[in-house]
Amino acid sequence: MRTHRLAEADLDALATGLGGPALVGDLLLGQRSRRLLLLKLITERSPGLTAEHRHALAVLGEADRHDPRSVAALVDTPMFGSWCGSTLGLIAGGAEPWTVERQLDRIVPYAAVAAHRAGIAAELLGRVHSGTVLLPTLGLMRLATGHQAQVKFVSGSDGIWVDGREAALHTPGWQPLRVLRAPGPPAVAVPIDDLDPGRDSYHIEASPRLTSPTVARWQQAFAATWQLVARHLPERAAELSVALRTVVPLRKPDLQAARSATAREAVGAVGLDLPLSHAEFATTLVHEIQHSKLTAVMDIEPLCAYSGEATWFAPWRTDPRPLAGLLQGIYAFLGVADTWRALYTGSDGFPEAPKQFARARADVTAAVEGIGPTDELTPAGRRFVAGMAAAVDRLGSVSVPRSLVAEAETRVAAKRVAWRRHRGLD
Repeated sequence: MRTHRLAEADLDALATGLGGPALVGDLLLGQRSRRLLLLKLITERSPGLTAEHRHALAVLGEADRHDPRSVAALVDTPMFGSWCGSTLGLIAGGAEPWTVERQLDRIVPYAAVAAHRAGIAAELLGRVHSGTVLLPTLGLMRLATGHQAQVKFVSGSDGIWVDGREAALHTPGWQPLRVLRAPGPPAVAVPIDDLDPGRDSYHIEASPRLTSPTVARWQQAFAATWQLVARHLPERAAELSVALRTVVPLRKPDLQAARSATAREAVGAVGLDLPLSHAEFATTLVHEIQHSKLTAVMDIEPLCAYSGEATWFAPWRTDPRPLAGLLQGIYAFLGVADTWRALYTGSDGFPEAPKQFARARADVTAAVEGIGPTDELTPAGRRFVAGMAAAVDRLGSVSVPRSLVAEAETRVAAKRVAWRRHRGLD
């Protein structure tokens, strides 16, 4: 079995906070391999694999032989990663057999979609729950069934039918997966997923189905934000066009603030509520995709021990962090600081950019400087931290009004005091 590797030059490039679309694409190929390995573990260890599940897996295999891209396109979706992770977690955690079997039922619609995309004919039996069936990457169908019912999936090059009903816009009860689009270069089309149950894997609750007017607001904000990123941060736009695979809208409990998140198994997905400004939308996308990139890096090349205690200071939190969490924060805020730098030094003028850049730079500087010699870092980790420190130094060359620098440093000092109190050190 071949394994993925990152050369030292790749680590050095990624440590700058960027890396380039080709290298990011390689990271996501690593995620594809990881998800396929998780699927293999699921099939080997699951106590609830039925004949219908095994037939679906055989259809997936046939689709892969006929058109490998059809299956790769499904495996590459963040929600497939989320399904793999949660399913294996249930199996490893000794969940009730009926719970595992219900989770495994989702492999049937995956196989139906793969067969359709590969252009092969297939008939599958599966179960739907609560009267709905999700066809990944396509949409959700509401059926006139009870809480749980067995249904037939028929797939072909011309479409998919569930109990004789076509998965198409003209079918009553069909809810398509909608897409956010922005012209380029680079042009992008990103699903906005308010259907897949795997999207609800964040510390913030996922939004229910969005109304058409709300989707229109998302579309307007996304297109304007994309133009902002493409104009001021073309290198990041190139990366995002590869790395950003799904937007998951979250519930918005506070009209004065926006929140966002990533999930460990859903690399490439960004969960967020609708940001208050295009600049905030841009920094949020960069922040969360940085998390996805570093997760993909550490799946290939571990940077630190994962068993370390939570003892590290992170200026963006009051609680101590494990080193892995601190590295994630540094990498994310390195991207945020660089984004505010571009908006600050650009020609369009963003009034909040000088202060936000000064604050993000002060936070990431304090965090990276706080990592001294430690056995928790691997050799690759020490190299990566040194590369991030060099990137932070380059941000230090950008001139900012002294009053903003002083305010940012005072703010970091106050956070350090709060962190020490949280640990009982003062």
